[in-house]
Amino acid sequence: MLAERLVRIVSEYGEAASVSTVRDADRRLKTSHDWTGALVDVCLPDGSGLQVARAVRSDLRVPCLVTTGALTPEAVNEVYRLDATLLAKPFAVDSLRAFLSSTVAAGPNGRLESTLEAWRTQYSLTTAERDVVERAAWGAAPDVIAWERGACILTVRKQIASILVKTGEESFSLLVHRLLREAMGLEGRQEPARAQRPPPSARCFAAGEESSLSSAK
Repeated sequence: MLAERLVRIVSEYGEAASVSTVRDADRRLKTSHDWTGALVDVCLPDGSGLQVARAVRSDLRVPCLVTTGALTPEAVNEVYRLDATLLAKPFAVDSLRAFLSSTVAAGPNGRLESTLEAWRTQYSLTTAERDVVERAAWGAAPDVIAWERGACILTVRKQIASILVKTGEESFSLLVHRLLREAMGLEGRQEPARAQRPPPSARCFAAGEESSLSSAK
């Protein structure tokens, strides 16, 4: 089952349901179709989580976060082909929260795409810089962004530095946080000591064993 801590995090954004095998995931996906996002671990006891990710992207057409401890070319290429988000383990909780926030922001009540386009115009971001920001908003770390884009990490770091200069932000994590707040309609509201969460609206499906999905730092 999904690690208790991750269930608690996902539940802050809406409903969370979890399974631990490919067979159970397949059964759950066939009986329920109103998911708004999915978290899938590549390593499942009865097969590859990539099989589940394919079903999520082809049948449900919702955002999918794929986690793995082994960044093999096969896994990276398949995640890229599916237009899913790849998260290498161990990963920080902030990366998971970014994906969940983007799931909400890209939903019926969000405006992630329009906010990204507005930022591209407002800050004169290049196409590559906009893509880097978008991938980061979905939780991808700089090294994963570099791998997905077929670029070296130094290029991505230079693009991030350029983005920070253009936007006037002190750090890339703060920039992504501001983007997501704006996309969820939270920008401009007073933010409490702990980061303000969006109203629960996500319904996330998770496939992974507790040992494989408990890598959040």
